[in-house]
Amino acid sequence: MYLIYFKDDGGFSIANMNSEISPMQNRRFNDAVRHHLINIQAKEAMATKGSPNSHSNDANIYQPDDVVAFVDLQNLHFFLKESCRVAATQIHIPNLLRDFAAIHNMQLRDLVIVTGIHGYQQDAHRHEAMRSRVRWLEHCGAKVTTLPLTYRRNRETGETYAVEKGIDVRIGSEILRAVHGGLRRALVITQDKDISQAIKVASEMAEDRGSSFHAYSMELHGMDWENNGKCGTHGIAFTEKLPIDVAFVRHYERSLVSETA
Repeated sequence: MYLIYFKDDGGFSIANMNSEISPMQNRRFNDAVRHHLINIQAKEAMATKGSPNSHSNDANIYQPDDVVAFVDLQNLHFFLKESCRVAATQIHIPNLLRDFAAIHNMQLRDLVIVTGIHGYQQDAHRHEAMRSRVRWLEHCGAKVTTLPLTYRRNRETGETYAVEKGIDVRIGSEILRAVHGGLRRALVITQDKDISQAIKVASEMAEDRGSSFHAYSMELHGMDWENNGKCGTHGIAFTEKLPIDVAFVRHYERSLVSETA
């Protein structure tokens, strides 16, 4: 038996009440829940289309040429570390993403970042380090949402470790909300396969509204590292895959650019 706890921030947690359930079954169940939640969110958003409030403040707030980047920060860090072989915390991520969009003839209106954060009581040092990074990202113009990490205990070693939960659901929710507001183009930076479902539904929503929605993702070019197959080198389903190479990424190492930029 499972207990599912829904949170105000758009995430959820799942408690496994059956010790006989395998880790693989847990993962499959979690994936199924994520897909189901995204579908529910999409139906709710589409239901408002014909309601008396469908032209509220969040309707048509975007211009046709506006582009918004939606970023899973932890996934991007993993991509930079494993696929580009750079220290992710030393990359000027706002400038990297804005210039990446620019070389593909897009100007970012907003940079929406979602990331997990350690609890202060569980890990004060990492909590403060992330808070400092969030402040810097916000100083650079990003809109950052932090979600609390979930802590688990390894049954064999007894060690406690942290995992992110609800990031993909939150990003999916943000994409659907933006499309409801008239967004037509988005740069989606994550390696989570579940987000493709939200992108597909967002396109259907836009079509139902007599509009269109087009999503883009990164596809690594020029490098073929060993054991990097899980680092998102091939882009995301239902998106147009835009090439990015390691040399371009390394140009944004903060040792090479102004720390106050």
